[in-house]
Amino acid sequence: MAVETQAPSGALVAKGASYLFIQGLAANACSLLFLIIAARIISVSNVGAISALGMIATLFMTIGTFAVPSGATKYISEYLGKGEESTAKDVFEKCLKFGFLTTVIISLVCLALSRLISTFALSNASLQPIIMVLALDVGVAIFNSFLNGVLFGLQEFRTIALVGIVASALKLLGPIYFLIAGLSLFGVITGWIIADLASALLLLLLVWSSFRKVKSSDALSFGEILRYSLPLYGSCIIAYFSATVDRFVILSLSNLTVLGIYSIAMAAVNAIGIVSSSIGSSLFPQMAQLHGLYGRDALKEASVKASRYVFLIFVPLSIGLLATACPTVKLFFGGGYTSGSLSIMIVSAVVAFTSAGVIIDNLLLSLGMTRTILEASVISVAIGAAVSGLLVSPLGSIGAAIGRAALLFSSFAYSAYMLRKSFGLHLDTGAFKKSLICSSIMAIGVIVAQLLLSGEYMLPLYIAIGGLIYVLMLRLSKALTHQDVQLLGQILPSRFQRFIDLFVKFFSLED
Repeated sequence: MAVETQAPSGALVAKGASYLFIQGLAANACSLLFLIIAARIISVSNVGAISALGMIATLFMTIGTFAVPSGATKYISEYLGKGEESTAKDVFEKCLKFGFLTTVIISLVCLALSRLISTFALSNASLQPIIMVLALDVGVAIFNSFLNGVLFGLQEFRTIALVGIVASALKLLGPIYFLIAGLSLFGVITGWIIADLASALLLLLLVWSSFRKVKSSDALSFGEILRYSLPLYGSCIIAYFSATVDRFVILSLSNLTVLGIYSIAMAAVNAIGIVSSSIGSSLFPQMAQLHGLYGRDALKEASVKASRYVFLIFVPLSIGLLATACPTVKLFFGGGYTSGSLSIMIVSAVVAFTSAGVIIDNLLLSLGMTRTILEASVISVAIGAAVSGLLVSPLGSIGAAIGRAALLFSSFAYSAYMLRKSFGLHLDTGAFKKSLICSSIMAIGVIVAQLLLSGEYMLPLYIAIGGLIYVLMLRLSKALTHQDVQLLGQILPSRFQRFIDLFVKFFSLED
């Protein structure tokens, strides 16, 4: 794998994005499958402990990288683009040396704080030995971040995706094997370490082979890389707390059992979030390209069209999960987690109403309004922490869910307000209204079906009934147009043409 200096084509960029999307999909699927299996093997409190250990590990990783991997990506790709391979190698060497140093330091800090973390953060002194073992995994994971940063700079997206998929599979199979063997939490951490070590060895081999024939030149000071990276550091930390603040409040004011129930509930909600993130990952490069080629006006039309499909696809998924929360939890995670059903309902409802957020965030990025995104994150984290802090003690996981809902809604509201002031909100509100009405009628039908035919094993039937009702309501409301069918024809392979023809006839969409 030699260093290439040719600029990537648009097709290559799109292909790279598709590799990363597949990797993200695989990682989320493996994480969800692990929770489904683990929930059947270990206690609810141990599921909460796994969630807490993951949060602690990610916190140390976020702090320990100083966002330098982003600097490595920027400068390596920049100097390779200029044909200065020797300077790119210099960046690689300096970032990797810094990465190794922070790996050792942060691991030692985690080790030194193990007693404090177990006693005060987790309220369980018996977890100290596990956190001491976790310190090793934290160090390896930090070093992996630096290696990934270098590979991003080399634009080796396929390599990153393949190694990431292997690591995700190992993080599923290893911990499950050790759990079945009876090693409990030690087994989970051991599985993480094996997966991250395997990933580190593969990444190091691939990175090293890329630069082995290139001579290094000391042309760039590490201080310059650090000056670029540090402003991003704050954003990374805020993003981390945006994802975990409600869980930290549970740790502070409640116990690991409540955290276990809440973590399972949010895992179910995050499963449909994969759809939103995939839409976002494909939208940003297209919107950025439109903005560069045709200016702001082109973004308005693109925003309306994109929002239409977000509403028609994402809203029914969210409302559907709301309507089937209880059987979903029972079927996949077991009866011990049914109290998390209301948490799923609360967050799913807000996710449905804020589904345009993926469009708004991508417009803000395309317009260069990154400060607005940062402000929205800070405000929403503060609101989410305050609401969770007030409600977790009396309401447990339900209070945390209300806090998460407040965080999501406040972030969406602030971003939408700022975008409306500077650019305008160009969304297909008609599609949103029709999708919301159709989804609500679908939810009523599914709830009635649950009253008549109860039981978690009826979930596939509930989904089939809900899907049929939603499709029928789309037809009655005439929510779909011939352009929608044309887009479907472009996406699906030619062998699906018969299906598309039937689709056209059913919805009466002939020209």
